[in-house]
Amino acid sequence: MKRLHFYNIKDEYIKYLYQFDNKVPFNKECKRPYIGIVLDINENTYFAPMFSPKKQHMKYKSNVTYVKIEKNLGIIKLNNMIPVNKKDLFYIDFNNIKNEKYKNLLIQQNSYIQINSDRIRKNADKLYKFVTVDKQDFFLNICCDFKKLEEKCREYEKKNRSN
Repeated sequence: MKRLHFYNIKDEYIKYLYQFDNKVPFNKECKRPYIGIVLDINENTYFAPMFSPKKQHMKYKSNVTYVKIEKNLGIIKLNNMIPVNKKDLFYIDFNNIKNEKYKNLLIQQNSYIQINSDRIRKNADKLYKFVTVDKQDFFLNICCDFKKLEEKCREYEKKNRSN
């Protein structure tokens, strides 16, 4: 199976999608790039954002909405994943990261993600189905509106292609 890679995404695109769904998370601190992994779901490319380790994550247990990266190394919030055009993604090359502590965190996160990539993909596919096919209220309340955002992603692509 294809390796999962880390990417960042333009804040401009995040702001655009947020207009249509306030569950799209912002890169609030802007100290570090908005990093996530990219998954292929239902013929769309999805960006699943990663969040830095926080104390409260220690109590979390992985489920279909997010993946806790072991040893409290952060989480991947599948409920906040967003469709994206590949040209709006920027590959993260760990060799270009100057801050050694941050670089080591990303390397540890990456190791966990590669080992668990099948489970991450399965959870993302399952969650997508719960929201778009089954339309389960619980998931509709905590997840981005995947279908609406797919439509807005296509509009963004068309608009930027014509500019």
